[in-house]
Amino acid sequence: MNLYFFSCDKITDQGLEGFNKSLKNLRKLQSINLVFQGCTEITDEGVRGLSEGLKKLDSLQTLNLNLTELSITDKGMNALTNAIKRLNSLRLISLDLRSLAKITDNNLKNLGEAFQGLGSLRSLHLFFYYPYNPRKTTTQGFQKLREVIEGIDTLEEIGLSF
Repeated sequence: MNLYFFSCDKITDQGLEGFNKSLKNLRKLQSINLVFQGCTEITDEGVRGLSEGLKKLDSLQTLNLNLTELSITDKGMNALTNAIKRLNSLRLISLDLRSLAKITDNNLKNLGEAFQGLGSLRSLHLFFYYPYNPRKTTTQGFQKLREVIEGIDTLEEIGLSF
């Protein structure tokens, strides 16, 4: 499944709600590419709903999720991290979290630990870039994420962009 939204500042949490609910009917879905780049009206609530839907995808092997410039905080990141922890079939994860100024070192640590629990994970790509937003993450947060990722024995490919 591929869904691409670029700079859709009219898409809100409510607009995303119907899609989130439909995910529970797609249990056999193996690959999902969701791009919400620049959809600045999607907040923690929208990401929480999306995360609830993702948790139901038992057969998911590929998750490509672009959340660039969304208005999410720790709450949204925690919901996403908890969903990823449950996706045991994942072989490839690509998360684009550019310009998410409100994520914290703790979010990075939790995200890394979520990846660590995925026994079939082979490929991991993470994008963090803050061209104009102040960061709430520090060098220590990225270092902890790197340390956790380095300990994942199943990984064959890693791409990190800071």
